[in-house]
Amino acid sequence: MVNILGSGPATTTLNNVTLDVGSTANQGNTTDSIITGGLTNNGTWELNGTNSPTDLTFHGGIALNGTGSVVMNNAAPTANRILTDGSTMTHGANHTIRGAGQLLDDGGGMINNGTIIADQANAMEIDPDDTLAFTNNGTMQATGTGGFLFNGGTFTNTGQTIDIQTGSKLNLGDTALLDGGTLKTTGTGVVNILGSGPATTTLNNVTLDVGSTANQGNTTDSIITGGLTNNGTWELNGTNSPTDLTFHGGIALNGTGSVVMNNAAPSVNRILTDGSTMTHGANHTIEGAGQIIASVVNNGTIHANQSNQLQLSTNNKTNNGLMKASSGGTLRALTDVDIDGTGSWEADGGKIQLDSGVDVTTTGSIKVLNGGELELNSANMTGSDLTVDSGGILDINSGIALSGNYLYSITDESDAEWGASSTLQMNGFNSFLELGGNDLGTDPFNHTGDFLGFSNNFDLTELIIGSNAQVHMIDFFDNGNRGGISGFAEALYVDTLTFYDTSGFLNLNGLHLYYNTINGDTSQIIDVPAPPLSQPVPEPATVALLGIGLAGLGGAALRRRIRRKRDDNKG
Repeated sequence: MVNILGSGPATTTLNNVTLDVGSTANQGNTTDSIITGGLTNNGTWELNGTNSPTDLTFHGGIALNGTGSVVMNNAAPTANRILTDGSTMTHGANHTIRGAGQLLDDGGGMINNGTIIADQANAMEIDPDDTLAFTNNGTMQATGTGGFLFNGGTFTNTGQTIDIQTGSKLNLGDTALLDGGTLKTTGTGVVNILGSGPATTTLNNVTLDVGSTANQGNTTDSIITGGLTNNGTWELNGTNSPTDLTFHGGIALNGTGSVVMNNAAPSVNRILTDGSTMTHGANHTIEGAGQIIASVVNNGTIHANQSNQLQLSTNNKTNNGLMKASSGGTLRALTDVDIDGTGSWEADGGKIQLDSGVDVTTTGSIKVLNGGELELNSANMTGSDLTVDSGGILDINSGIALSGNYLYSITDESDAEWGASSTLQMNGFNSFLELGGNDLGTDPFNHTGDFLGFSNNFDLTELIIGSNAQVHMIDFFDNGNRGGISGFAEALYVDTLTFYDTSGFLNLNGLHLYYNTINGDTSQIIDVPAPPLSQPVPEPATVALLGIGLAGLGGAALRRRIRRKRDDNKG
């Protein structure tokens, strides 16, 4: 065994020395060695400090080569250290550094072409000088419970994978910048983001591997530059203070994984940008409870599935993917946020809530399923089809416009609440409108109905037939309202029926329509057989001729008002 005894100013210096295969060099507690001209280590170089700095220092930008190992024993990280004189050292391709301790200690840089293994209960800390970097071109693996700590500075990992095995961790500390590469965790292994406030952790063009986990605890902040590919699970686990994932530079969040925001108050876990627009990839999911403050183009899935709300706030957004609420969660668009796009909206056992001034415009469908709820509070929503199953709930206090069908199988009229200021506008050519009211009769030919039918009877406050719209009434579902007539003998009750212009038609399809007021021409109410939902329908010219043929049903304009009696709840 070779023992290094130098310490402090009386340091031992080795210049261009080789430690042979199978040989051992030992540095006990507080000893210091300086390497000049390079070190070729084919044996085992032990740093056995226990409680005081025990240093192996490389001068002059030299290399640590060989086929051996430097082994740093399981002491506190400040005990065993590999340092430079401020230069950048190179760790050779066939050499290994392992154990617990410090590399660089905020001074100098390192190029790792070999293997570095953190395999002890204490951590291996890597802390390059702020003006230099730690560059990994080799293998980095954490197997011990202490794992790695990247403690400030720049860590370049382009094209490489850092492997964190079960029970271990990689802690990305304050001001650390991780540039490129892949983070892979196995089992309970985890990447922890520790940056906070001005000392934020930054990740540039990083990939989180399939099945891997990254964690942000309470008050931590991460900045993403160059894009993030998340194929695993990125957890925002704030509990009572802002915990932020912020995207800079108009970049993308891609991958097949999920960002999971835990069930804290919405103001705790947040997704932000620097004012640019972030793109959310087609195969990725953002889920949980929190706030998406960012301007975002959603091509993936945004999913509220916790008891606290997932809020879409502050900046306008585009949804080309899926906006979803389930498991009792609420997806809430806050005041004056506009959301356009081609995507779908789905309240599947959860609630979609649009606040005052919100304007959602999509060419996609709107679905309310499995006890889900759609609530509009002085907001507007435009979509293709609106489909509500038997357990769905509608609470509409403003406007919905559809280019497709409105179909519902609700069996309790109290679950379909169209408020006093609500409108349903049907804009589609050959679209279908479900009716579910209990037909109380009176004069269906002239569309005069019993006033009781206009209160909590699947009635609409105002139905607008849009320009060039051809809307077929249909009794597709037996809503069984009020325990009335069984089967499909149901009617449509509308307080105000409005035709946007003279080009739209409402086809009774052999069913009964009752209204209090009409704005338009009764010739625009026609009664011809409608095809099945799945079958082709007449061309526009054919429908127009049918309408002209029925012009005798009414004059140029007709307004008829009867006493309107509505349940207080409808106000």
